[in-house]
Amino acid sequence: MNMNSNSRWQGLALLIGGILMGVGLLIHPNDAADPGAVLSARWALAHGLLLIGAVPVLLGLSSLYQRAGGGLAFIGYLLTFGGVALFIFAFALEAFVVPVMAADPNAQALLDPAGPLLGGSLGLFLLVTGLVFTVGAILLGIAILRSATLPKWSGVLFIIGSAVAFVPPLPYAVLIISGLALSAALIVTGYAIWSERMMMGKPAMA
Repeated sequence: MNMNSNSRWQGLALLIGGILMGVGLLIHPNDAADPGAVLSARWALAHGLLLIGAVPVLLGLSSLYQRAGGGLAFIGYLLTFGGVALFIFAFALEAFVVPVMAADPNAQALLDPAGPLLGGSLGLFLLVTGLVFTVGAILLGIAILRSATLPKWSGVLFIIGSAVAFVPPLPYAVLIISGLALSAALIVTGYAIWSERMMMGKPAMA
C-alpha cells in the first residue's frame, strides 16, 4: 500500500471519527441545566461516542499535515494530536468515573469545579489539555487556509470551533455548536482526502 493510499484511508478515519464525535455532541445532555444528567444512559452514550470517535481522529490527523504541508501544519498537527490524545483520558473519565462519583453522596463534592479534585492538579491538567488542542487546531486551520489541496472553509471551522470553545463563560448551546463545527471540519477534510476530490482549488500551473 503506497503513501497516497495510506493517506486516503487516514482521511476515512477522520471522516468516521468526526461523525462519531458529532453524534456524541448532538445527543449530549445539558448537565449545566440538569446535574442529574450525568447519571443517564444518554450521558454514557454521548461520552462513549466521543471516546471511540477520538481514536480514528488520532489515526487520521497526520493526513492533514501531509496535505497541508509546511512547518505551521506540522506544529499544528503535533499539538492537535497531543490534545486529542489527552482528551481521550478526559472522555474516559467523564464516561466511566463521573457517573459513579455523582451517584455517591460522599463523592459528589469532588465534582465541584472549585473542589479539591477539579480545582487542583486535575483541573489544571484539563485546562492545559484544552489549551494545547485549541492552539493546535487553530494552527491546522491556518495551514488548511493556505493549502491548495483542502477545503478552505474547513480551515475556518477549525479556527472558529476551537477558539470559541476556549472563551469562557459561554452558554451550553454555544459550546456544543463550536464542537460541532470542529466535527464538521474533520468530516469535510476527511472526505476530501478519502475521496481524492480536492474541493478547493488546484496547484497553479507553471
